[in-house]
Amino acid sequence: MPVLLKFLTAWAAFCFLLLAMSLMPSNSFAIQGHSVTFEQWWSSGAGALASLTGIFGPVVAWALATKWQYARVSCVAFLTFVFVAAPLAFGMLVYALPGLVVVGLAWYYLYRWRTVKAYFSP
Repeated sequence: MPVLLKFLTAWAAFCFLLLAMSLMPSNSFAIQGHSVTFEQWWSSGAGALASLTGIFGPVVAWALATKWQYARVSCVAFLTFVFVAAPLAFGMLVYALPGLVVVGLAWYYLYRWRTVKAYFSP
């Protein structure tokens, strides 16, 4: 497995921490730099987005590690959710635009990079 793909797989796997942290009642949450309570975290939608990230991240990591035929598609979809859809859900266009660049670079890496193509070839 290429080094950057290992990093991407590990990052996706460790997203489960977002789910774990969202489910533990705490007052250490922050939205756009402002401290919020556990109830505000969930009522704002941040808890749901963090939980979805925590659920689907490990699934994507498993897909990449096992060379599942839809692993690259699922990875690009996951990155689109994290870097584009989530910021747009909170009205932060300024973060979604660079997110599009990240997703584009990831797509190029997953589909055009020689070592990654070799890794996923049957």
